Amino acid sequence: MNRFLLLALTAGLLSPIAANAGDWVYMARGENEMRRKEVGITKKECFKIKREEQKKARKNKYKLSYNKCFSTKLRN
Repeated sequence: MNRFLLLALTAGLLSPIAANAGDWVYMARGENEMRRKEVGITKKECFKIKREEQKKARKNKYKLSYNKCFSTKLRN
């Protein structure tokens, strides 16, 4: 019985954390490719990936037509 109570308590404590984990989406489109990452990404990770993609584009001399981080939360 105690195991089930502990399981319910743990699930209740972790659910708000899991709900906040994937609030940001990163999308990039170069000359001939498009990537999208949206599972479990934070705002900080999103902007880090964006910077790395911009560096790679400058190094390899190709143009990014779309390189954006945005929140997936609905705005009222």
